[in-house]
Amino acid sequence: MSTDVENSKAVKAAEYERIIQMIPEVIAVRVVLDGEMIREIHVLADNTKHPTQLVKDIESCLSAYGKVHIDRRYISVAQIETDLPDAARFILREISLSITGNEAEVRAELAKKQQKLTGVATGAATSRGRLVLAALAVLNAAGELLPPGIGLFLENIDWVSAGGERAVIAIVSLVNGPQVEHLAGVAYVRRDDTEAAGMAVLAAINRRINLFI
Repeated sequence: MSTDVENSKAVKAAEYERIIQMIPEVIAVRVVLDGEMIREIHVLADNTKHPTQLVKDIESCLSAYGKVHIDRRYISVAQIETDLPDAARFILREISLSITGNEAEVRAELAKKQQKLTGVATGAATSRGRLVLAALAVLNAAGELLPPGIGLFLENIDWVSAGGERAVIAIVSLVNGPQVEHLAGVAYVRRDDTEAAGMAVLAAINRRINLFI
């Protein structure tokens, strides 16, 4: 019986680790359980985000996809130097939303290495529809630089509460032939949901996409 319990704990811990590893800045993670409760999360990450922000991202991912709410005091983060130059990042220069009747259009303008990239997405003008369109517009813009055989696909995008603040979490699939990697990004709603959705997508893809451009 004890072996079955230990196996169940190992499977659950591995699932939590998989969720956390969708965050691009995370290099390695170990989750320690006490029964079915998370007691410790040890994370090794790069230094592109402040540790406090990274802890909030971990909280958001576990809440949205693991249905687990954890006290941030149980999360420890160690960081190593792996700075990504600003020129290597996609930067969201502008994102705009226009609505005509029941249809919405989102236009996103990105900058990367002095290049300007534009993506457009149209669809239903519902609150969730606008969130999806913002994410797709950013992915369409970023996709202009991808070589053949590499694709970015939106898996899910939704609102979450992180540290008592409203945020948007995006899950993006990076497809490289038969290989699929899931990436997660979180952005707080500062100006509006459209901007937050675009920033969440960039948070998900910015580090990994540089391997292919």
